[in-house]
Amino acid sequence: MKSVYKSFSVWVVLFAALFANCEALAQGLSYTIITNAPNTEERRDYPLGPIGGQYRITDKAPYGRVVAVTPGGPGAVAGLKVGDLIYGVFGKTLPPAGEAPNGEQRGDHHGVSAELGFAIDRAEGADGKLPLMLMRPGVGPMDLLVQLSPVGSYGASYPVASPKYDETYEAAVRYMHDEVVRNNGPDWYWAGWNGLILMGHPDWDKLTGANPYRISVNLIRDWSINSINSEAYAPTESVLYNGAPNPKHQGGSSNWGAGA
Repeated sequence: MKSVYKSFSVWVVLFAALFANCEALAQGLSYTIITNAPNTEERRDYPLGPIGGQYRITDKAPYGRVVAVTPGGPGAVAGLKVGDLIYGVFGKTLPPAGEAPNGEQRGDHHGVSAELGFAIDRAEGADGKLPLMLMRPGVGPMDLLVQLSPVGSYGASYPVASPKYDETYEAAVRYMHDEVVRNNGPDWYWAGWNGLILMGHPDWDKLTGANPYRISVNLIRDWSINSINSEAYAPTESVLYNGAPNPKHQGGSSNWGAGA
């Protein structure tokens, strides 16, 4: 069973307020309850995929806040706006960010992000219709129907013989390549992963053509060699596992950076 935010009591309050002709009060209550998250919003922007745009999550909060909308994209055409809080899909509320369907705390990609991705795949595998449940500041709860392209689902044999997966994979590799070239090098945190993924592509060694991925591979290689030569051989973390300062901190890359 998916973890469901306590929406029943919320909507009881909302309907009571509406029937009492207090629509503004109802909207204020619902917005306060949905956004009553104890943690700080992440600074990372996650892609909305075929919807078009980006969103951010807050740990243990059951919504994603839209921070960018792609002009002309399906989301923009449907009326999605920056600041909207996506808290439900297909009539069901999203589980808190970081929470797996069984209620376990797993990490950022579970909860909001995972369920939104599943919903997009479900819509694309059918008629493309993606019904979103939004909370819009100053307006209140609303439904938004986003029309995606019915490109099919990933399929039972995914990732083998899955045209949709192939398209997603190519787009992801292209994005990594473009970002490395644009920044004249990799983001240190993802350097190793980017290099492995790019080198796993059939065109990894091509310098020209549609996929000149050797250019970004070379940039990652040069960055890695420079980092190895300039950093401490055995760097240590600046803090201990309990958050206390490490009295033996030697500087250099963190373990994540060294691993990258």
